[in-house]
Amino acid sequence: MNIRFVPAWDNGHREMGGHWIQEGKPAILNNTLSSLMQSDHVIRVHNNGTVTDDVSGVWAPELDVTLDAEGQMTDITCADMIADAKRSGWDVVQRWRGNLSPLGPVQDAGTSVGGDLAHHIMTMPGFWVVTSPSVTVDGCREDGCRNNPAVYNVDPSSDLESCESCAWIEEIGLDGWVILHREADGE
Repeated sequence: MNIRFVPAWDNGHREMGGHWIQEGKPAILNNTLSSLMQSDHVIRVHNNGTVTDDVSGVWAPELDVTLDAEGQMTDITCADMIADAKRSGWDVVQRWRGNLSPLGPVQDAGTSVGGDLAHHIMTMPGFWVVTSPSVTVDGCREDGCRNNPAVYNVDPSSDLESCESCAWIEEIGLDGWVILHREADGE
């Protein structure tokens, strides 16, 4: 079933802010583009501006990002994540308002798919997905931590575990998401 989304604001629903709502449906958060684009749920935007959310045969890529010992993504690890997405056939949307970094691809976890970003999605046919990369830590300085270069450079197959700080960073993850686009055949 194809769904058409319209800007809530332009359709008299100022209380919905920048959300895009399903045309002909009640103006509630469950009927927004943002609610449809849950993590790893691929949608397809067609040339006529409608959306299909029952996409078979297309999956979100599994992305990984390495953070430093302070839990920060570096330019190099960001570039590696973008390259991994590209190898999987996806383009990472970057330089969008709401990003954790003004030049990076990671959106703050509290950011919704609305406003200008929703307009961009609705006017660019193809497959779209929101995903949260899994996280590993590199460069820890704590003795006995598997993320300490002195440990894994000596024995990369070590059964050591992450220290408390690294385990916490790996558990909470990136606290954000990335949005990816992929061209669809026949669009």
